[in-house]
Amino acid sequence: MPLPPPSSAPRGAPRVTAAGAILSPAQALARQIAPRGERAEIVVTALVVAVVFAMLLPVPTWLLDLLIATNLCVSAFMIVLVMQVKQTTGLSAFPSLFLVTTLFRVALSVASTRQILLNGEAGHIIAAFGEIVVGGNLVVGLVVFLVLTVVQFIVITKGSERVAEVSARFSLDAMPGRQMAIDMERKAGGITQEEAKAQRDGLTEESQFFGAMDGTMKFAKGDAIVGIVIVLVNLLGGLSVGVLQRGMSAADALQVYAILTIGDGLVAQIPALLMSMTAGLLVTRVSKPTGGRAIGNELTAQLLHQPKAWVTASGAMLAFGLLPGMPLLAFAGLATGSAAVGLTMMHRKLKTEREEAQQREAVVEALRDFDLVRPFALRVSGRIDPERAQRALNLCRQVRNRLVRRLALVTPQIDFDADVDLDHADLEFCHGEVPVFSLRLHEDLRTCTWTRGDAIDLGLPADQIEPRGGLACAPRVWLPEAQALALDPKPTDLGDCWERLDELCEETLLRVGAMYFGMEETQKIAAWCNRKTPEVAKELERAVPSSRMAEVLRRLLTENVSIRNLPMIINALIDWGPRERDPSVLTECVRAALQREICDAHAVRKELRALMFDSELEAQIRAAIRQTAYGDFLALDADLTDAILDETAEAYLANHEGARLVMICAQDVRPHIRKLVADRIPPLAVIGMSELPPDFRVNVRSVISVPLDGRALPEMY
Repeated sequence: MPLPPPSSAPRGAPRVTAAGAILSPAQALARQIAPRGERAEIVVTALVVAVVFAMLLPVPTWLLDLLIATNLCVSAFMIVLVMQVKQTTGLSAFPSLFLVTTLFRVALSVASTRQILLNGEAGHIIAAFGEIVVGGNLVVGLVVFLVLTVVQFIVITKGSERVAEVSARFSLDAMPGRQMAIDMERKAGGITQEEAKAQRDGLTEESQFFGAMDGTMKFAKGDAIVGIVIVLVNLLGGLSVGVLQRGMSAADALQVYAILTIGDGLVAQIPALLMSMTAGLLVTRVSKPTGGRAIGNELTAQLLHQPKAWVTASGAMLAFGLLPGMPLLAFAGLATGSAAVGLTMMHRKLKTEREEAQQREAVVEALRDFDLVRPFALRVSGRIDPERAQRALNLCRQVRNRLVRRLALVTPQIDFDADVDLDHADLEFCHGEVPVFSLRLHEDLRTCTWTRGDAIDLGLPADQIEPRGGLACAPRVWLPEAQALALDPKPTDLGDCWERLDELCEETLLRVGAMYFGMEETQKIAAWCNRKTPEVAKELERAVPSSRMAEVLRRLLTENVSIRNLPMIINALIDWGPRERDPSVLTECVRAALQREICDAHAVRKELRALMFDSELEAQIRAAIRQTAYGDFLALDADLTDAILDETAEAYLANHEGARLVMICAQDVRPHIRKLVADRIPPLAVIGMSELPPDFRVNVRSVISVPLDGRALPEMY
């Protein structure tokens, strides 16, 4: 049933809001009177205009009493309000309010001065302050007035002014840095766009607030000076009016006008003192970025946080009371109260600590933080003495540094864990806290790749035979030095445990190190280019996005291609970047530009010892390339893939003989052949025909062919 319109409700009946809430007549009247929206602007403007007119027009004594009482109540309300504010900017309108209240006090002083000089009276409140507060004594009144004025002018206003000035300066100086911090946190995803905007608006508001408070304290200082001037003018004016115009004696004139003047000065100075204290409390509090508490709560929490100070202070209070002539009872009472507070807080603190200790013992604490996985770590068994453990760590770090110098492959540092419980090995190398290889430090043995049959037939212990893996998937054995040197033919990769650690560490870093090359490293390269050749840096930025450049460099490092020749790489990216968007194709273009560096890394006196696939097998691989939205891949039959890898591994093992072998193929199938053989034969580099410089020779050691036997390519769905 719809509600009747407001006009149809009987007088005095309860009002009902749109939400259905019933309001009493008093609440309904308060809603109508309370300034809201445009009504608030009109009310505030009208009050300011009324204050101005109060300085020009006579004000009756009853209205003057009401306005003076309002002034006292507003000042008391403001100091209570500031005690409840939790942030400095929680009362950002205070500077404007302070100016309005100052103008209001000046208007009251002018109105009361007019009443005192014209009629010899200024209402009940001024008379009460003159008669009761100072006991009708002119000297006492002047002393009280001067004390209040000096406290306000020198102590409160001066200190608050300095605090506001320094706060305004520091807030302005810190604004650029705080805005940058907000922008960085926004880019990192820590806050949303709306939260970032709110924080920036808060910074602007805080800076403007402290700047306004710096000027506001000038108002307070001027208000104190005006109070002194008005009292002096009133004294001289009252004496002149009483003696010259009303024929009073000087003593009678002082008795009448001086008491009223002192009362008027106190009535004006006490609210001014309260407002100055309000401003001082507002600018001297320390706000917290995440929100704070009211001043009373902060004071209580901080004062009660050190119970020992209360107990110590109680002893000092008792010592003061024992001095001759001191009231022992008063100091003893204060000492007792201070000691009681301190002991109570100490008891609560000890109780809380015991409860927390019991909770930690009884319940497993819920973790709120975690440690990131370490990229690389060398874990050494407790059986290894510190000297050999340190040698192993230094060797691994030397391998890392060697790759940095040779390939510009910057990997994360290698961490070290000592005294680890390792039953199966003396040391263990981990990537992402997952073991990659383990090793026994057989310093009296030598290791080599075993290709002369089954290694188990040697009768060696299990820890002297490494599983199949690594170089061409052949096992490695550990033999006594004399037995190893007597092998015929002599192994080409014979080495000790430290050389084996060097080899395994390098293989691991070469295999996984490129994944740590990302946007940060690419940005460093771009910054270097910008410092050296700014124009080239601009062209590079236009030609290739940073993400694509990072992908190209990562692909080069994955194939152990050095990226130290940055000028050549950057020029190739600038040339081909606008035309090629596929990182795989763009990588091939960069490889063509680096052909001399690539071939020189694997050549012996400009001769490349190579393996090749026959034309039929290469055509079969080319036909198996499939293009999808997620990139190209090789769709070979599983049996054919195994056959290709077995033949390639056998050819590699038969021909490498300590020399560096490469696979040479057509450029269009080069990336796919590299992916095919990378896991099985990591050291085998795959080079395309277009990457061969004209002055390099190719010595084909073996042409690999695999009988196809009618194998069909897998169907694609």
